[in-house]
Amino acid sequence: MNLNYSKSLGLIAVLYFTVGVNAQVTDSLKEKKIEEVVVIGYGSVKKKNATSAIENIKADVFENRPIYNVGQALQGNAAGVNVIQNSGKPGQSLNVKIRGNNSISSGVNPLYVVDGIQTNDISGINPDDIVDLTILKDATSAAIYGINGSSGVVIITTKRAKNDKPQLNFNAYWGVSKAANNVDVLNPEQYRALMNEINPAYVATIDNPRYAGINTDWRSEVFRTGFDQNYNINYSFGDEKLRTYTALGYQGIDGIVDPSRFDRVSAKINLDSKLASWLKVHASLNYINTKLKNTNDNAAGARAGVILSTLTTPTFMPAYANQLKVRETDADGNYIDGYKDGQFAMNPFTAGWENPVAFQYRGLDNTNTHRFL
Repeated sequence: MNLNYSKSLGLIAVLYFTVGVNAQVTDSLKEKKIEEVVVIGYGSVKKKNATSAIENIKADVFENRPIYNVGQALQGNAAGVNVIQNSGKPGQSLNVKIRGNNSISSGVNPLYVVDGIQTNDISGINPDDIVDLTILKDATSAAIYGINGSSGVVIITTKRAKNDKPQLNFNAYWGVSKAANNVDVLNPEQYRALMNEINPAYVATIDNPRYAGINTDWRSEVFRTGFDQNYNINYSFGDEKLRTYTALGYQGIDGIVDPSRFDRVSAKINLDSKLASWLKVHASLNYINTKLKNTNDNAAGARAGVILSTLTTPTFMPAYANQLKVRETDADGNYIDGYKDGQFAMNPFTAGWENPVAFQYRGLDNTNTHRFL
């Protein structure tokens, strides 16, 4: 009798295996197959009964997409998983929901398990290091993680060295982005005509000599051509006793709203050692450095943020006070506040409504994060 046994190991909580028994009887071959089983945590279920609760996404589904976040790898690739991106600015976090909202008081984002390490923040994980993602959707499959897995679990398996010849891989891509279908706005003459219909008193403000001949294209002041660059290199080597996988990656994204930018540097080492016939040791170390330059692009209330301000700020205004044709001075001939060099030009109708260029830098948020997993 021949006994054929094959197995493939998933990460930590999911183990697939199939056992087949082939028996030779005279000249005919009879085969009996045992049903495939999925081992989840400390229990097991038949795979045919678990297909709706567990889903696997291989890296080849998203490896050719210009993504910077693991959440984007899930987007559109798994049933029952909703990925919402609140903004298109570089480095923006994503909201991932598995089968909708599971709690009205706790967070709804799932638990992530990266090579056995639990985390709720995967913003800096390099997608190029990923082999596959396994999504545990229901309470049964996520039970091993307790309350941490109440909103679902995403198990991330990263690349490891194979027991063969040393291998060196390098990949890079570049991309550009531009704002599409910009909203047309009124030119100075059209704006003046509209203000005259609303309240003729506004026309006197528009006709003030300090604004003579000014026609600012706020969209050209705010929007630019974004640029995305990505470089990844990895080297793996080893034998049956010790295998090592090393990787280094860099991604830099200039957003279409100046001066927004996202930079990520990631370094990774995976070790697999067979110390004895009965003892194997696996180790993973991941270092991530992310730098985020974030502008106030979206806000509620009158000031609204740089995007809405770009569309609503009058074009007869300049960006800076020194661009005004006439600037007010005090008795000593010094420019008064609001007209000094280096200051942003104020909106003559409502001083609190800053112009878009002021929004770009006033709400600028610089974040530098170092993480080890």
